[in-house]
Amino acid sequence: MKTSAPQSAAQANKADDIAATSPIYPLLLAEFAVQRDQPDLAYRQYQLLAEKYRTPELAEQASYLAQYLGNAEDLSKSAQLWHDISPDSRVASNLLLDSLFQTKQYAEVFSTLNKFDWRSNNAMYSLLLGRVEQLDQGDIEAFAQALRPQLQQHPRNPFYHLSTALIARHQLRWQGAEDEVNEALHLAPSLQQAIVLKADLLFRQRKFTETTRFLSQANKAHPSPQLQDMLARAYLADNKAKKALPVLQSLIKEQPDNLEARFTLGRTQIQLARYKDAQNSFLELWDMAPNRSPVAFYLGYLAELQKDQDSAIDYYQQVTRGDELITAQSRLIVLLSGNGQDDQIPAMLKQARKNNPDQAAQLFELEAEWQSKKLDYAAARQAYDEALKLDPNNPQLLYNRAMLGDKDGNLEAMIADLEALVALEPDNAQILNALGYTLTDRTTRHNEALQLLLKAHTLQPDDPAILDSLGWVYYNLQRYDEAEDYLTKAYGAFPDPEVAYHYGAALWQQSKPDQALRIWRKALRSKPDYSPIRDIMEQYGVQP
Repeated sequence: MKTSAPQSAAQANKADDIAATSPIYPLLLAEFAVQRDQPDLAYRQYQLLAEKYRTPELAEQASYLAQYLGNAEDLSKSAQLWHDISPDSRVASNLLLDSLFQTKQYAEVFSTLNKFDWRSNNAMYSLLLGRVEQLDQGDIEAFAQALRPQLQQHPRNPFYHLSTALIARHQLRWQGAEDEVNEALHLAPSLQQAIVLKADLLFRQRKFTETTRFLSQANKAHPSPQLQDMLARAYLADNKAKKALPVLQSLIKEQPDNLEARFTLGRTQIQLARYKDAQNSFLELWDMAPNRSPVAFYLGYLAELQKDQDSAIDYYQQVTRGDELITAQSRLIVLLSGNGQDDQIPAMLKQARKNNPDQAAQLFELEAEWQSKKLDYAAARQAYDEALKLDPNNPQLLYNRAMLGDKDGNLEAMIADLEALVALEPDNAQILNALGYTLTDRTTRHNEALQLLLKAHTLQPDDPAILDSLGWVYYNLQRYDEAEDYLTKAYGAFPDPEVAYHYGAALWQQSKPDQALRIWRKALRSKPDYSPIRDIMEQYGVQP
């Protein structure tokens, strides 16, 4: 509902005066304000009435209105009143705790909690843990200061140990976190929150075998769907899909409407090459899932595995949004192209961009790659241009468009894109190398290239591609001793034909023709049609 314009000071004062003398008028005014979508006025009246008459119904209404209005201070005031009137109300206490966290009154949080035994108020203490998990970095220390004396005064409250563990986890103090969780488990071995947090700590540290061992024992002693779900995920993270499978099947038997577990089961069956079982799992999900896109993606993938291209196309076309969209569109391009249906691809991508503007740049990139494979470089460049309008500082897009310049002969555009990349990522050795090599190989800007390549070499001194580029720029600067030195290292690490071409050229200039010919002829045996080597051998009048 919409909030009305604030009342004038005169109106507010008049309402206060009447409220002080007549209990009926403010109640009618409050109800009327609710009906007229004036929650601020309704809250004011209910709060005045609750303070005066101290009935839980009025305090409850004021609290919910304050919560609706989103004013943390008003909520704290109303919830405190409700809690004072009805100290046994868990709803009032939970709302009060929530408001105290919002207003960062951490000492008051514990004053409220300590009125309740943790054994019979699990939900309230669980709210504490949930709020601790949501604390910002700046609030962690303030909360920790309020928590420390509570832990000393109530050392047998496992929830205070778990809160301390959450803070330690936030600060990546893994051992400290584990110690606190172990103490909580010592105090309350069956406490679900402690079991879950210990498993989480082990999992985050990638101790997957230890995680599965702990969860297996915990699930036998205190079985629950949450522990089964965590156990299955831990098995999968530990590359033990076969062990995850029966856990997932058991979980689904207990919770047949658990769509996430069904989805994980289908993917696990794919991982185990049980494709028919996976297909059945996803077909069952088809009628259950509110969002069919991820289900359609895997059904399309399974249809492809079965060489059923028509079904694969049909399913992929039903992936209309989400994380799987780009991959589904990519597969559709391959399948439609293979079926001679290229004419459908531009309209398909256009519709996908219309429906998913947040992924439009990636979809333009797909179109550019497809056009480039068709050797339609002009259309590919246009698609990259559109993608970069949407995401101008995307390094991958800039690099891909730069490499397109190598194909369509647009050297100026290629260099401009590489220079833009260097400006974006000045310490990226691979980009420095790409620009430096292009400048020395395709232009006369050898001194600029040298500075770029020296920086790249400093960043990655053993990279054979950078060693090759440095050798080549020294060759072009006629500094043949240095060229030979770097190219010897490059060739020793990566003796491909291009490096062999550069290395042989440097050896030739160093009056070592026999070595150069041996290097070149060896490269031609692996790649007989490599023209740069054939051309330079012809230039020097020697036979391949």
